[in-house]
Amino acid sequence: MRKSILLVGPRARHVKTGVGVAFELLIESLEAQNQSVSIVNTQWGGAVKKSGTFNLKRAFTVAASVAHAWWKLPTAKTLYMPIATSNLGALRDFLIIGFAAMLRVRIVVHLHGSGLKPFYENSASWMQNILVKTYSVADCYVVLGELLKDQFSFVPNWETKTKVVRNGTPIDTSEIPESYTKRSPEKRDSWRFLFLSNLMPTKGYVEIVQACQDLLDEGITNFHCDLCGEFLSSVIEQSENTVEEQRESLLQKLRDPAIAGNVTYHGVVTGKQKTNFLRDSNLLLLPTYHPWEGQPLCINEALAWAMPVITTNHRGIPEQVIDGFNGYFVEPRSTESLVECLKQFLTDQAPYEQLSVNAREHFENCFTNEQHVANLLPLLTSENS
Repeated sequence: MRKSILLVGPRARHVKTGVGVAFELLIESLEAQNQSVSIVNTQWGGAVKKSGTFNLKRAFTVAASVAHAWWKLPTAKTLYMPIATSNLGALRDFLIIGFAAMLRVRIVVHLHGSGLKPFYENSASWMQNILVKTYSVADCYVVLGELLKDQFSFVPNWETKTKVVRNGTPIDTSEIPESYTKRSPEKRDSWRFLFLSNLMPTKGYVEIVQACQDLLDEGITNFHCDLCGEFLSSVIEQSENTVEEQRESLLQKLRDPAIAGNVTYHGVVTGKQKTNFLRDSNLLLLPTYHPWEGQPLCINEALAWAMPVITTNHRGIPEQVIDGFNGYFVEPRSTESLVECLKQFLTDQAPYEQLSVNAREHFENCFTNEQHVANLLPLLTSENS
């Protein structure tokens, strides 16, 4: 008798990504509810530094993942998969989902981001055919927000199959006092800016560093910016520099005494160190224009800690950040727009404490783990969802 929910996805044990962190959160939540869960880790060999690329290690990992999933599928009642937006990943999904359909297993696919539709549109006709065949047999498509519902629009009956499940927040919110809000820094204290994401050029970290330099050039020094995350790249970055070159470029810039005292790169932060940054920072900065952005988990983490967010009106972010309510939008790729926004806070012209109250309120209303699991679990357990 089939009892288990087969979860096929990347575990966040090597390179931290939003998909991996969300996958871990789902595993923990299902196990806490005593659901019968079986897991296939599609990234057991570790992630590549440049996502979407082909190499022998990645090909072997894909083949092993398919074999592992095929072995477990006959005892599964539901297959749940965060889906890929690369040729090799799509072939993996085709093989796993196709076999699940043959066994009449319920199939739930989850898109963490906004890259599926452009991936389909920019693919060769043979890949487009594979994508249509793969997702046509799925029972349910999960997307992160209303603004992302059209990602499956190339598949028949996508409107009735698409469900919205907002991201949860992969931090221990029990550490945050009830009705917690932040206050603006005292006159003698510096503002603390936080970047908490993978360091990819399209995430906007280059513009952040330049904005900090521009503020210092204007004689504005009452701030410190902490950059936290792993340097990554992908086939859609179209950067002329390698990941290593990008890292060295940033570190070289931060060695300059003119900026070194105001901007610090910390690498990947986890556990207590990450909690301290979220607790002690005043603003989250994420001026992203990443093509496959969905609903960044770092924004939910900031909202949980009542932290206003400066970001862009991009992909699913407007459902997380409401301009003027719990943060502000700046123009993507625009250092000038970011500088002008930061000045509003540094000169005490922005209603910081009200933005903080609203940030926490929006988190409680939309992005708790309890809400995420309550919305996702019925899609995994019901035959008629």
